[in-house]
Amino acid sequence: MFEHTVNSAIANPPADYVRETCPDQYVGMLYQFEKGAIDFPCRQLPEASCFYGRRAILILESPHKREFVEPVGPAKGSTGSLIRKHLQGILSAYENSDFGIFLMNAIQNQPCSLGRSPKQYPYRDVVFKEAWESYGQQTSFEAYPSPMDEMALVINAWHIGTEDWLRTTQGANGSKSSLRSTQSSK
Repeated sequence: MFEHTVNSAIANPPADYVRETCPDQYVGMLYQFEKGAIDFPCRQLPEASCFYGRRAILILESPHKREFVEPVGPAKGSTGSLIRKHLQGILSAYENSDFGIFLMNAIQNQPCSLGRSPKQYPYRDVVFKEAWESYGQQTSFEAYPSPMDEMALVINAWHIGTEDWLRTTQGANGSKSSLRSTQSSK
């Protein structure tokens, strides 16, 4: 599906871009995060984590080149460093900030730049938008943990590059359609 999306979005894409997906991951308890750490305390598929407590789900945009270095997973570069550095402070405003942290990408493929620098390959937003409209928007934000679910805090942490087309997909309650279904094939 992703390869078809790329080919319909741009002419002559690079042949060597990554076609696999970057799976959602449980990356540990917030109190385990170390600001200077190279990685998160753990990396597990959500269904393998056996975590059923209070959770914060960070929705990222899409994986970059570094996320596909084994083991494959979201937020391995500067994004992960910034999350480890700032998330404890952000979530400390909550009375109980003992969260299990889950990372997921709105698009699990590599549409940002097909593995290249956006300066070197300026189709980032075009491919992302095509992927979003083609298959990424299968389920809207409302399908994820309800705001009334006291066990979940969903944080939309993606910026969609330089385009503002996503503003037109806001739901009646003001939430943006920025997630895919957990039941969708991975």
